[in-house]
Amino acid sequence: MRPVSQEKKRLAESLIRAKVARRRRLAALPIEEKIRILVGMQRLANDIRKKTGRQPLPEWDIET
Repeated sequence: MRPVSQEKKRLAESLIRAKVARRRRLAALPIEEKIRILVGMQRLANDIRKKTGRQPLPEWDIET
């Protein structure tokens, strides 16, 4: 196995720090915003399902 270059190691550490920071920002959001994000993800997933010929799943019916 070849050793990992310092540049790749710094890049990996930077990506991990960014991932942790993003998760903290998302965790700090109010529940209403988390629900809006979730419903948006449901809609996006159903769009993909429809375009690939699969049946859509139920979506939460709430105001966004």
